[in-house]
Amino acid sequence: MDRSYLGDSLVLRTRSRTADGEVALTDAAGLRAGARGHDLGLESPHTLLRRVSWLNGTVAMELDFAPRMEYGRTELHLRPVAGGVVARGGPAQVTPVSSIFDYRYAWLRDLSLTVRSLWIAACPAEPERLIDWFVNTAGKVGDELFPR
Repeated sequence: MDRSYLGDSLVLRTRSRTADGEVALTDAAGLRAGARGHDLGLESPHTLLRRVSWLNGTVAMELDFAPRMEYGRTELHLRPVAGGVVARGGPAQVTPVSSIFDYRYAWLRDLSLTVRSLWIAACPAEPERLIDWFVNTAGKVGDELFPR
């Protein structure tokens, strides 16, 4: 098996060989028509485009279609606990606990460094989009609801 991007694109092609033949699996993310530059991810349809191509010989193929309707649509909930916070979104729950370091400050530090880097990189619209995303996806802290 070998993988490579097609040309100068984000389209990934995986070639698989068996004793009897060879196929290629091509994956790409669906994007809004005409999107370029910093607008690539805006208004994207959140769709994976996948194509299997026969190259030679005979290869047995099996498809397992298991859609997860909740994927990417769960609301994050944060609940303070002694020495940390419980983060829950969908079926997963994480409870990091530390008496030395409050990782929530790292999130703010990393967010501020990212915003500053985008501004310096001459992407003036990106910091505002990032802050809007952060505010709209913050979810809940205890009983306090942040607007979505």
